Amino acid sequence: MMKRTSYKDIKPPTKEDLERLRKGMDGPIDTSDIPELNEQSIADGTYTPIHLDANGKRDMKRARRERRERREKIEQYKRRKKS
Repeated sequence: MMKRTSYKDIKPPTKEDLERLRKGMDGPIDTSDIPELNEQSIADGTYTPIHLDANGKRDMKRARRERRERREKIEQYKRRKKS
C-alpha cells in the first residue's frame, strides 16, 4: 500500500547522513547481493544474460523464442497442477 506524503513532511538529511552517503559513494561497490550475478543463479540456470545482435540491439527473435519457451513451461506446470 502506498501513502502520499508532502515534501513538507520529509525531513532534510543530517550532516551525518550526507557524510555517510558520500563515504559510500567513494568506496567499492558490493554486488554480491545482486541475485542475477551470484554463482548459484548461474549454476542452476536461472541467470540469463541479454543477448545483443551485431548492431548492439536486443536480439528480438531470440527474445520472442525465450518468452514462448517460458510460457510453454508455465502452461505445462498449470496442466500438471489440474490433473
